[in-house]
Amino acid sequence: MKFNGYLKLRIGEAVDLKPTTFSLRHSVLFNKSTFLLDPYIVVKVNEVKIGQTHTKQKTNRPTYNEEFSHNVHDGKKVELAVFHDAPIGYDDFVANCTIQFEDLIQTSNTEETFEGWVDLEPEGKVYIVISLTGSFTDDDATLSVRAFRQFTRKRQGAVRRRIHQVNGHKFMSTYLRQPTYCSHCRDFIWGVFGKQGYQCQVCTCVVHKRCHQLIVTACPRMKKPAKEEATNQGFSINVPHKFNIHNYKVPTFCDHCGSLLWGLVKQGLHCKICKMNVHIRCKGNVAPSCGVNSVELANRLAEMGLQAGGLSKRNSMSSNGTGVDTRGRRVSEKDHRSVSPDSEGRRLALTDFTFLQVLGKGSFGK
Repeated sequence: MKFNGYLKLRIGEAVDLKPTTFSLRHSVLFNKSTFLLDPYIVVKVNEVKIGQTHTKQKTNRPTYNEEFSHNVHDGKKVELAVFHDAPIGYDDFVANCTIQFEDLIQTSNTEETFEGWVDLEPEGKVYIVISLTGSFTDDDATLSVRAFRQFTRKRQGAVRRRIHQVNGHKFMSTYLRQPTYCSHCRDFIWGVFGKQGYQCQVCTCVVHKRCHQLIVTACPRMKKPAKEEATNQGFSINVPHKFNIHNYKVPTFCDHCGSLLWGLVKQGLHCKICKMNVHIRCKGNVAPSCGVNSVELANRLAEMGLQAGGLSKRNSMSSNGTGVDTRGRRVSEKDHRSVSPDSEGRRLALTDFTFLQVLGKGSFGK
């Protein structure tokens, strides 16, 4: 569904905002026990910025009460991204949420207005009021019209960093100041100038630009839903690592953040099962995927026509889950029509499947 019309968005307040692990990377050096944010919220419609709130100083519960208006053409989603106004360098990512226009039809309190709390990922909530004046059209009903870019005298995308969301990870292009290896393919990330790779702002894993869509494991720092349906995710990987403090005799790089393990003794942690090496600070950010070959698994999913980024989808609307339930009902109806009457009631057996290959080693084979 696409929305065409007038959008009025009012941002009230945000609560329970917490800095990400990436934002706290320098807090140990300055002995900061509590970290207060300088948050502001960026509003986007279809990846195009339409407004930004003022920055609130030294608070994790900011109150804005600001209103934004925009004429929407073929709108699909609204994104709210919270950033911390850093004094030096790029602003740090805090949390974000994505609201589909299609979900506003089913979750609105009235016909044209939605008012309530929306969950942010990974932490926090924001109170918003959305008023829509216009019409909704189906994707199939709209004709494909070539879109031309409108040039203005304003600055086009100055210092703009896009958030790429894959399996709960919040990837953003990052400039790497030291030699770094990719946590997915384990290859070196080349480059001197510009932003060489993508880094998750929540769990700090670093990957190539070409590898960020192939991440199979979910971000371990994401907020766990209170009730998670079994149909939201096709499969889950939950094999914890067995880390022990290790003394490395040769220069070794972290398999999670990709940077060097500094020190002379007890530089990091070593998994005795899958031989993974990580920093002590990265232990809580590593996904429980011991013994799983992520590259091979991503290749097999690509052969089956599946994409790692679309395996698990979670709705950010806190009022109810009608958007996800509706999509699940549509898929089930489509599958019901595709099944022949003769196959109804027949149970599947091993002979109905085709064996491809075992992923993993030993008892960790999947």
